[in-house]
Amino acid sequence: MQNIQQESSVGNACDTQHMPFKPCLAIGDDGDLVSENTPIVLKSIAQPVRLAAGETLFRQNSPVTGFHLLLEGCLKETHIDGNGHESVINFFYPNEFAGMDSLGKSFFDNTTEALVDSLICSIPGPCVKDKNAKSVPCLEHYVWTLMALQMTKSKSRLLASRNYNAAQKLADFLVTQAKKTMTGKLAASHLDLPMSRQDLANHLGMSPETLSRLFADFTSRGLVKTWHAQAHILDFDGLNRMISRPH
Repeated sequence: MQNIQQESSVGNACDTQHMPFKPCLAIGDDGDLVSENTPIVLKSIAQPVRLAAGETLFRQNSPVTGFHLLLEGCLKETHIDGNGHESVINFFYPNEFAGMDSLGKSFFDNTTEALVDSLICSIPGPCVKDKNAKSVPCLEHYVWTLMALQMTKSKSRLLASRNYNAAQKLADFLVTQAKKTMTGKLAASHLDLPMSRQDLANHLGMSPETLSRLFADFTSRGLVKTWHAQAHILDFDGLNRMISRPH
């Protein structure tokens, strides 16, 4: 796999002098960012870079160079411990930042690679502090708030799912991914799941066999329908009831 940090340099970084609008931030009732300008704002200060499926965005223990916002596609984040065991930490969908757990550190904690052809906006750390960026209203606040909200949601989900059983973990994953691609207040019923069943099982802390049985059970109960690398949620209420059921 190739490392994008070695092959691609960020172009036009921090060039905000010719932005055609004033990026501003709004927070919705559920704590989500409400803005159609998110990709436009970030594209205005860094040149988007294409990442081919299987290509590495950054590797564990490589130097931290800045922020990485996913505009299109899907990324997988993994960590290898001292015993050589690989864990799938997260999957990133559009409008999510990768590498945030390494903020303030010299080296990345994890490795992130593209599961499908993806578009990345890589922003050097000093960019949002640059004098040009400060000349654009709300830009620095916009970027940092977007990242803070993502971190808060990730922490809340981790705490809530600690005692989930296997079925609840899968239900929570599907509902969470659907909310990431929601339009207005409606979660998307169609999900792209480009990760392998083995990677998803690793991420959820179960065996691939258990994951397959759960998908079959969810299908038979009319909760979801799956085919190839896609899933269609048929019953959001049913999944949410499963998640909230006493452990």
